Amino acid sequence: ASQDDPIEILAIVHPDYRRRGIGRALVGEILLECRRRGQGDVLLVSEEASVCERGFADAMGARYDFSEYRMLLDAGAFQERVRMHSPASFHDAALSDLEALVVIRLASFGGKEAEVRADIPRWLGEANQRLHIAKVNDKPVGIVRVGTYPDSVFINGLGVLPEYRGRGIGRYMLVQVVDRLLQEDQGRILLEVQTDNRDALSLYQSSGFREIATYRYYRLKA
Repeated sequence: ASQDDPIEILAIVHPDYRRRGIGRALVGEILLECRRRGQGDVLLVSEEASVCERGFADAMGARYDFSEYRMLLDAGAFQERVRMHSPASFHDAALSDLEALVVIRLASFGGKEAEVRADIPRWLGEANQRLHIAKVNDKPVGIVRVGTYPDSVFINGLGVLPEYRGRGIGRYMLVQVVDRLLQEDQGRILLEVQTDNRDALSLYQSSGFREIATYRYYRLKA
């Protein structure tokens, strides 16, 4: 991670050994290593349902930053949806699409261009990662990434160029991805979305995704 890109920490201690300072010691060691590396902020992740973890974040002096829903696809609800037509076409992305992928990723999620340029070839080279791209009249306008793990898949970073939003392209990409994953029988299909991103949340809910957990992110200075 870069100095401006926070590291995420999820500290887990066995229930029989809590309240002995173990979690605090673990996080303390991570913060020391971050300082040695010149790392900036650290994000402490806490499941909202866990009062213990929230209390731990408060005790560490962490400042609340944002929350995300983890959402699980209800395949039955998804399959009831009417298939849609779209002005876009859907493709597997390749390294030859790098310039377009960088532009769409930056326009959708921000960040530093140098880091995005490094991330995309890395994802394309990893066996468990896939990138897809949507085009309108051969112009790349949308991007989505899928990460495959032993018992589940995660849909990540679905974004559309601002000038092409509101045309159903994001929904079209989501439908294409989910259709493929259901055909491949990859296991649970998951995604995460910030709780205040109402447009994305509405898209996912109306496509058959349901909230199964809420995670709170607290910012710590390294």
